[in-house]
Amino acid sequence: KQAIEQELAIAGAIQGRLLPQGTPQLAGFRFAAAQKMCRGVGGDYYDFIPLADGRLAIAIGDVAGHGLGSALLAADARAALRECLAHGDPLEACLQNMNDLLQADTSDEMYMTLLLGILDPERRLFEFATAGHHMPVLVRRDRVERLPPVGSNIPLGVRRGLRFGLEEPLRLEPGDLLLLFTDGIWEETDAEG
Repeated sequence: KQAIEQELAIAGAIQGRLLPQGTPQLAGFRFAAAQKMCRGVGGDYYDFIPLADGRLAIAIGDVAGHGLGSALLAADARAALRECLAHGDPLEACLQNMNDLLQADTSDEMYMTLLLGILDPERRLFEFATAGHHMPVLVRRDRVERLPPVGSNIPLGVRRGLRFGLEEPLRLEPGDLLLLFTDGIWEETDAEG
């Protein structure tokens, strides 16, 4: 039991190092991020990836299940995403490539939801695509705006050859709050359940 717990602690430390070690510094924007696993390791994933042209890629995802298997798949997805973005692939192509890779690497019951976006700080424009992930919540002038999905509602890894479309881009205004999240928000309970 101690050996298993030690291995999980090592895996948790490695997974922690794969997450951003800080938040981006972009003029006119503030970022905050937090992640808390229900076990030592898991399949929740987020990332901030600076692009060569000054834009910022933002990803958030959730692998089905909990534990080490989900953590491995999240690490696989992270590597595939960073490779796609390094090649300059558009969002839709990144999701298609990730989908086919994850589908080849997993069994039928393993899949991952993902929201992938690119923030252009000059134009204050957030373009994004989803693969079965929750749409972001936009708070503008103290009003919560639920965004209707336009693109794919199918998670990554379900079957090969899926196509993904862009959602309606968001032109951000000063004071806007854009919240990206996983289902841990909906599943959280208080002491009374």
